[in-house]
Amino acid sequence: MDPYSTLEVPHDATIEEIKKAHRNLAKKFHPDANGGSKLAEEKFKKIQAAYDCLVDPTQRAAIDKERYWRRQQIETAKRAEAEWQARVVAQQQPSVTSEGTNWGAVGLAFLALAGIGAALSRRTVPRKRSRPTNRKRRRTY
Repeated sequence: MDPYSTLEVPHDATIEEIKKAHRNLAKKFHPDANGGSKLAEEKFKKIQAAYDCLVDPTQRAAIDKERYWRRQQIETAKRAEAEWQARVVAQQQPSVTSEGTNWGAVGLAFLALAGIGAALSRRTVPRKRSRPTNRKRRRTY
């Protein structure tokens, strides 16, 4: 469990705030003050362990670092989940081709009609060729 939530302090709490919260909770859950209750004793042990972690600067830094990385992992996982959901929704959306229009066939039909039109527009009478000459051409440089 998070030692900050165990001591009921914010994550940016000062040492004085942590000590004050520890003192109040220790008084409230001390086994002697609760008639030897097992639940109070367990809660008191958790409070003491959380206090020991947060008072030691190296342990507190390690806890804060772990908390930071855990939060980063959660945010990354949420972002990946959102991207995945967006891809799934995009794939489920009907597209132009899935509605029955086969654009490849339409394009081929257009090209075929254009080819037929081009073939019909050609002259039916071929052009006359110039007479072949047997003369040698002079090269002029």
